[in-house]
Amino acid sequence: AWFLDKVVVTNQKTGKKWYFLSGRWLSKDEDDHAIVRELPASDEDGVASAPIVSYRITVITGNRRGAGTDANVFMTLFGSEGDSGERPLEKPKCFERNKTDHFSIECVSLGELQRLNIRHDGKGIGAGWFLDKIIVESGTGERYYFPCGRWLDVNEDDRQISREIAAVKQDVTTYLPLVNYRVTVLTGDRVGAGTEATVYLTLFGEEDARTEEIRLENGPNFKRAGSDVFGVQSAYLGSKLTKARLRIDPSGLGI
Repeated sequence: AWFLDKVVVTNQKTGKKWYFLSGRWLSKDEDDHAIVRELPASDEDGVASAPIVSYRITVITGNRRGAGTDANVFMTLFGSEGDSGERPLEKPKCFERNKTDHFSIECVSLGELQRLNIRHDGKGIGAGWFLDKIIVESGTGERYYFPCGRWLDVNEDDRQISREIAAVKQDVTTYLPLVNYRVTVLTGDRVGAGTEATVYLTLFGEEDARTEEIRLENGPNFKRAGSDVFGVQSAYLGSKLTKARLRIDPSGLGI
């Protein structure tokens, strides 16, 4: 394989020059797979190929339970002058919960970045991924933000594992922060008041915000006249909680 920029032929007697611009591959595996090229002569020099630019890629995984992924991740950048082609983002121990990873790719200048595609292949244990955002810096110092704040997961959100994200020039918050709640449950003082069933809790907040259904367990709980305390972590539900839903799984003795 050979990437030919140009050929310059000079008449050594007269000093006359002819320029044969290529800027393409001679390769069975690249470009149009041709290994022969005919180049027209020109009296003027020119730019045969776009310059190579290095892009620094910063990937921020969000802070959610199970946010990290062991799947293989791929990204394509799109700009006003073309696209990068799909590139793997790989290094040891990357895409962990609430962590930041850095990568670098080189390609011809893409012009002003417009969007990117980010996806994973769904392989490995815990393939689902909660992506906060991606930041791309070009070799010329320009910075672009690609906010996501969503899951790439066949079991979460809209169940997609590929996302197209538009570029913005300002950083933004992509998802609500996590909040820790202390939940105290008091069982009444009645004969048979306690339960051995599994108890589940859902908290509701403002503007339809809610937790997932949470299993309350930390040992023997819910005894008659007893008090049990649990820690619950959830996305911010607003300044005011509106209701709580509790249910039991009707199994065990004394339900």
